[in-house]
Amino acid sequence: MTDDINKILATKCDWRKAERRIEERRKKYGTPEERKTTADVLRAGRDKNKIKLNWFVRLFGFWRVLLSIVFIMIIPGPVHAYTTHQAILAVIGEAEGESQIGKEAIACAIHYRGTLQGVYGLHAYRVRHHKYSNKVYKESADAVWMAEDQEACEYLVNGAQYWASTVVDQQWINTMIQSGYVHTVTIGQQAFFRKD
Repeated sequence: MTDDINKILATKCDWRKAERRIEERRKKYGTPEERKTTADVLRAGRDKNKIKLNWFVRLFGFWRVLLSIVFIMIIPGPVHAYTTHQAILAVIGEAEGESQIGKEAIACAIHYRGTLQGVYGLHAYRVRHHKYSNKVYKESADAVWMAEDQEACEYLVNGAQYWASTVVDQQWINTMIQSGYVHTVTIGQQAFFRKD
């Protein structure tokens, strides 16, 4: 490694300067052999104390790992368990034929929902086989970006986490209303609901 540094220094600047720099580093840090021996001396001193504390360290390490696992299991997951690209694809699948406001409303509902679990659009045929245009992708990306604005989303969908097509999903809409979900707004062909 020292030889590599020497070569780099020698090629980038005057060789006299390189020699001076190498000599300064040797004075400051010592040669690799000297550094190794210093580390061995320190390590030998620690080994004496290590024997005395070995059982404590092992026990403490075990409990630390155990408590870390329990803590990770207790704390809630991340706010959004999906990537931006996945959210864009979900908006395309759910609202490709909708206006920009419709796409933004779907993006806001996804944002409030915090997960893509149960979102059909992410796995729609047109999404899986890339049958959408660049324009639709850009509009959906803009909608997902806009969904980060909490005030705009609150104004647009009033905290809705679920949505359904008023054309296709009329039975599901009735089930949502009967189950106590609040119908917040209808935008385009999408009805939006939230839990209360």
